[in-house]
Formats: sequence, structure tokens, C-alpha cells
Amino acid sequence: MSHLVLVLLLATGLLAVARAHRPSALASAQGTTYTCAGYVALTFDDGPSTNTPAVLNALRRTGLKATFFLVGRNVQAHPDIARLVVEAGMKVGNHTMDHAHLPTLSQAAMRQELTQTSALIETTTGRRPAWFRPPFGETTPAVEATARGLGMTQVIWSRDTKDWAGRSVDDVVQVLSQVRPGDIVLMHDAQRTAVPALARIAEVLRSRRLCSGQLDYSSTAEPAWDGLTYHAIAGRWS
Repeated sequence: MSHLVLVLLLATGLLAVARAHRPSALASAQGTTYTCAGYVALTFDDGPSTNTPAVLNALRRTGLKATFFLVGRNVQAHPDIARLVVEAGMKVGNHTMDHAHLPTLSQAAMRQELTQTSALIETTTGRRPAWFRPPFGETTPAVEATARGLGMTQVIWSRDTKDWAGRSVDDVVQVLSQVRPGDIVLMHDAQRTAVPALARIAEVLRSRRLCSGQLDYSSTAEPAWDGLTYHAIAGRWS
């Protein structure tokens, strides 16, 4: 290989790396633009629900992006809404068929919860999930290994809004005011706090020069709780 060719290849590789890590500009619904100092992954569990279209509209208005972890039985109940999630430019993940307590199931039943859901999401939306989130954050090495064998990375979260516990919009927004670059935020699109919270969440992120991002694989184990770790972090949306 000539010296010139080697230099060109190295330059191309460095350029690709630079592009992957370069901050990007986000244009908000209000027409302002700023350079992202970091990314936060907004994630919604347990959908789709009848409230999901309103959440998608709120995301569109605010310029935010999110990943939706879908429950198979809810995809069956609301296939059109599941398709809306993808059509709105959002990403989808596997949240099991029945929102099951996976550690209590047999290996065969646990595997079926995952395989059936991935197949259903793919046939309904055209997207096969690359990410899996165990309901209630309940997992075991066997659960993670099964998900990995099915081509999915298990992801937990680093910030829990606890909107499922009846928290107010103020409480939800307060959690977002504490996020750091790379954080993964847990929310639920069926909760009525989701829509009013998103407008304020957009302002909080904007004030800190943070952007909503996608889930990226992390070679470093990220801590959840009680020794549980996962390999995911928020990164630039693509």
C-alpha cells in the first residue's frame, strides 16, 4: 500500500470519527438554534396507548426525539398507533409481550415473551427492535443473555421520573433538570403528565444546551442499582 493511499485512508477514518462525535445543531419549534453540548435519551415504556399520538405531537412541536419500548399486547390492540411511532421518526424497543415479571418465568416462557414481541413489532412497524427493556427493571443474567442471543441489547435507565406513581408535571420536570449528558430517562406515554411535561422538558434541555438523543451501545458498563449494570448511553440521534 502506498504512503499516499495510507494517508487518505487514515484521514477518511478520522473524519468519520469526528463526524460521529461532533455536536449538532437543533432547531426548536420556536425557531431558535443551538449547539448540543451533550445528549439525553428520552424513553417511553408500556405503549402504545391511546395517549401516544398526543405524546408524538408534543415531541414534534418541541423538536424532541424518543425511543418507545412497546408491549406486544398493546401493539396488538393499537397497531395503527404503533406504526405512528415509527412514522413520526421515533425508535422502538422490545418491552415483552405481557409486561411480565421475567425472572419468575421458565426459560421457554421468558424467551417467548421476547421473540413474540420482536416479531410482532417488526411485522407491524417494519422495524425489528435492537433494544430490550425488562419490565420493572427486573432481570437476570439469563434474561440478558436471551435478549442478546436475539440480537438485542438490554437497557435499563439512569433517571426515573416515576410518573407511573402519580407524580405531578413539576415532579417529572424536576427529574429532567438534574440530567447529565449520556443519561437515559424513563417515562410512560400512557401517563397524562407526559404531554404537558414535554414542553417544559424541552425548555430545560435547551437551557442546558442538551439535546434529545438515541440509545447507543456503551462498551463501559453503566450502573443502574444494586450491582445491576447495562451497556447503553445516550448519543447523537441518527
